Amino acid sequence: DFTGNNKKDIFLKAASGGSGGIYFHRVITFKENDLKIIFDKNNNNGIEVVGYFADDFKAKLKFKNLNKKATLDISVNKDEYIEQDIYNKEGKMIKIDLVRPYSYPFSNLEAVDYNQDGKYELRGIQRIIGAYGADTISEVESVWRYEDEKWNILNVNYTTYLKK
Repeated sequence: DFTGNNKKDIFLKAASGGSGGIYFHRVITFKENDLKIIFDKNNNNGIEVVGYFADDFKAKLKFKNLNKKATLDISVNKDEYIEQDIYNKEGKMIKIDLVRPYSYPFSNLEAVDYNQDGKYELRGIQRIIGAYGADTISEVESVWRYEDEKWNILNVNYTTYLKK
């Protein structure tokens, strides 16, 4: 039950089939004796993150639907970035504006009763990629609650890598 009406809802999850580890998710509820999709492909985008690389092996990120910014240390990948001519050995950008970090849709989404009230929330994981699809520079975990006929963010955190 995601809506709080004490009726079971339907949660669907299917792999996209691509190499990015992306899954498609839907939540369907019964409303007025009809099925209604309340979590669709737009919701599956989760936290929208865009950004750019900066000198000293940093990624400047903007969490669009949160109106927050963060700087991420990506030096764990510096050898690869130097080898790919994205940065020089001194940490200065070479390929300015040719590569940009951004978030993928949810790779994992699960139903959880986050606050133990009998109404389920969704907890999801998304990858933030750097120079290319296999270059995961961060993961974003978010918890969403369905209220007032929309999904609201309860909690968000992101991580960086110290060693890969």
